[in-house]
Formats: sequence, structure tokens, C-alpha cells
Amino acid sequence: VGALVESGVITGFRAEVDPAALGLSIEVLISIRVHPHARRSLTRFQAYLTDLPESRQVYFLAGDRDFLVHAAVRDTDDLMRLYGLPEADWPAMTSS
Repeated sequence: VGALVESGVITGFRAEVDPAALGLSIEVLISIRVHPHARRSLTRFQAYLTDLPESRQVYFLAGDRDFLVHAAVRDTDDLMRLYGLPEADWPAMTSS
């Protein structure tokens, strides 16, 4: 293993965290569409989504949606807050 790390074949190690053990009992996938005129802000918007504490992964998509966000929340109240948050902060977003 040491030789594989030194040669760059293995680039890192990771730990898997059980969201439920942290009280995050709901995992969701949220698809987001951005207004066409706001496309120049996609990198900033992706950074915003990635920085949300609930975000586990953020994917850029091809097709009629721009992003897919995998998030973990404690309950449905947290989910509703998260679901409404980006539209309030990012008026360039058309729908989620």
C-alpha cells in the first residue's frame, strides 16, 4: 500500500459517516434549474451549494436541470427550510 501511495496510484483515504448516527435521518436529492441568463454564475452557485452544511454531494448536470444536490437533514422542517433557502438567496434559480 505504501508504494501505491508514494507512486500516486492511491491518492487518499476516506471515512464513511452514517448520517443517521449524527441525527440526520432524511437524505434527499434536490434537482435545481438556473435561469439561462444566470449561467455565468454557475461556478459561484455550485460553491454556494457545496458550502451548505446539509450538502453531502453537488453534481453539475446536462439536460433540463443544472444541479443535483444530495443532502442530509434532521427532519422535514429542516428539509423545508433547505428546499426554500436557495431560491431566497439566489433569485437566478428558476426551480428546484
